[in-house]
Amino acid sequence: MSTSFTGSRTARQLGWTQSKVSKVETGKQMPTDEDLDGWIDPCQASDVASATLKDASRRAQGLHQEWKQASLTRPVRISYLCVINR
Repeated sequence: MSTSFTGSRTARQLGWTQSKVSKVETGKQMPTDEDLDGWIDPCQASDVASATLKDASRRAQGLHQEWKQASLTRPVRISYLCVINR
């Protein structure tokens, strides 16, 4: 069975603004574990899938923090970022 989730429907179900849904979807805002729980429940994801998603989110948050810290101590060159994205 296929279920379609729209941003506005997801926002209503979670009690979030549509803006927050958009920011989480596009990576502009990192979700908390509680955010992920709310997001996962309507999808009826398995416990393994839920744990995998939460682990990936925590690792991404850690990498983001490392990058922010590094960028405070030394400038990040745009050319370096372009090489990483290839």
